[in-house]
Amino acid sequence: MKANANTITFNASESSSLGYYTIKTSYSSPYIYDDVNETEVDRHSSYDANYCDWTIEEVTYLPVPINTTVGFGTLYSPVALKGVDTDYAQDERLEFYYGVRKDVGDGKYKLVLTKLEGDIPAETGFIVKYKGGVNETTGCVYMKIADSAPALPGRNELTGTLETVAKPTTGTVYTLQNLNNTLGLYKYTGATVKGGKAYYHPADGAAAPMGFVFDFEGQTTGVESIEVNADNQVIYDLSGRRVAKAGKGLYIINGKKVLVK
Repeated sequence: MKANANTITFNASESSSLGYYTIKTSYSSPYIYDDVNETEVDRHSSYDANYCDWTIEEVTYLPVPINTTVGFGTLYSPVALKGVDTDYAQDERLEFYYGVRKDVGDGKYKLVLTKLEGDIPAETGFIVKYKGGVNETTGCVYMKIADSAPALPGRNELTGTLETVAKPTTGTVYTLQNLNNTLGLYKYTGATVKGGKAYYHPADGAAAPMGFVFDFEGQTTGVESIEVNADNQVIYDLSGRRVAKAGKGLYIINGKKVLVK
């Protein structure tokens, strides 16, 4: 788009061709151009083939990608979604969790997750738990787009972005990872964060543990901070039995005694 064009409009085709639209901007020469080839890319006036036909189609479902192997994913949706629809009941396909940090003393904290009831707000970070209904071809669960804009019932420290952008340069970013078969939010070392996904990025410069291990036992839903490197961990309880992850208590992790709170 030309640098001084600040709006985009969709206009009906000038020759009344059904389903065709012209995309124009507020610039005096109002068409959208290809920056490389300096050619119009909106709609050719002759309606010949291969000149960027635009078909405007209503989208009623959003595909939510999910890793069914680990049973979890994250979402930062561009639109609000229905928690209940004629095709599915609440939590029948996916459960959505938002989170806030809770101090537990001794300079440690946990990220406590709360399950959302009702519709799913747009542009809000969520941890998503898979229940069923995945499309085997696409690997997605299709959720109906909501008719209104629901509000989140509580504070949420999970965030995200609609586009793939450079990772924040300050603080620590935690993304959903399955390290050593232990699912959690761990320090992310990549250069970009993926659009449509949620992550945790403490904005106040709080102490940065290596990650937060999921704990969905009983009625407790949350992720607890761990103070050791999650890569290549070898974990034993005090009885000498090797375990997949460390819960609360004393463990021998990579040959050292570690207290996990």
